[in-house]
Amino acid sequence: MRFPFFIISLCIVQSVIGQHSLQLAFGVSENFRTVVVNQENLETSAILDTREKHESPKIHSRIGIDYFYNMGQRLVLKSGIRYAVTGYTSTDNTVNDGQIWASEQEGSVIPGPNTSESFPEVYEIYTNYTGIEVPIMARYLMSTGKLVPYIEAGINPHMLVESRNISTDNGQIATNLKSDKSMLSNIQFVSVAGVGLLYSISDRLFASISAVGRYHLNQNTTETNISENLYNYAGEIGFGIRL
Repeated sequence: MRFPFFIISLCIVQSVIGQHSLQLAFGVSENFRTVVVNQENLETSAILDTREKHESPKIHSRIGIDYFYNMGQRLVLKSGIRYAVTGYTSTDNTVNDGQIWASEQEGSVIPGPNTSESFPEVYEIYTNYTGIEVPIMARYLMSTGKLVPYIEAGINPHMLVESRNISTDNGQIATNLKSDKSMLSNIQFVSVAGVGLLYSISDRLFASISAVGRYHLNQNTTETNISENLYNYAGEIGFGIRL
């Protein structure tokens, strides 16, 4: 009697273990922010004008480990941990027509930069937000077989680790400073939706490719006159193993 009980127990354990899998995921995302004016004044008009004329998306990478639990033949729960950077770029293209810093003018006693005689032709500021994400998502497999399309959606809690501003003059890094993140929510929530393909390399190994969109539900500023939210679009690949 003990032997059949042992076999049944082993089968139950194997079936449970077989429902779990891990994946190493890597992605490249295009990051930007939305800016909506709630109350028009000189300050908010200047912010909106700067965004429209000088800001552009920033490319960042993200990496992490995904955990999957098969609820059935087609429904999969997804979690894990991701290291992610979001942000955007501010660019000012200055036409250099011989202008020089005031401190460089002959006879000037004004303190200022002495490393360059002229204004930079291209001045950029990279605003980066580094964080840790924990996916809480559901994935639906559209079919069964070796190559399976899927859709997924959920909410990712995002813990802000660091906010940093990096400025460059003509492509050379001028400053790399931590910025004040006290005005930002340390814990943000990110809505996520994506589509992808899952390919079974063998009974245990698999690979995936996906397109994912993310939108930060929390405001990125404490200002009441404007609404600012981060968002990004990413292409991701993953390689995993069924446990």
